[in-house]
Amino acid sequence: MNAIYLLASQPDILCGEIVKEKTRSVFCVDGSSQEISEPDENSQDLHKVGVSSRRLSSSRRLSQLLFIVGHVASTVLSPWRAKNDSQANHSY
Repeated sequence: MNAIYLLASQPDILCGEIVKEKTRSVFCVDGSSQEISEPDENSQDLHKVGVSSRRLSSSRRLSQLLFIVGHVASTVLSPWRAKNDSQANHSY
C-alpha cells in the first residue's frame, strides 16, 4: 500500500478499487451464491475437510481485507493527524 501511495498518480482511487474487489471476494457481493450440498454418509469426512478449508480460505480473505482497510486508513489519516497536531500547537 505504501508503494501505491508513493508511485500512483491517483492512489485513493486505486486503493478504493482494491478494497472493493477484496470485499467482493470476501462477501461474494457479485451476486453469485455458493450452494453447499449436504453430504451423504460416505463422504462425511471429505465434507468436514472441505468445510474446514473453505472456512480457512474465507477467514484468510477476511483477514487480508481488514489488513488492507486498516493500512489504507492509517496511510490516509497520518497526514491529516499531523496537520491537526501542527494547527493545535500553533494555536497556543
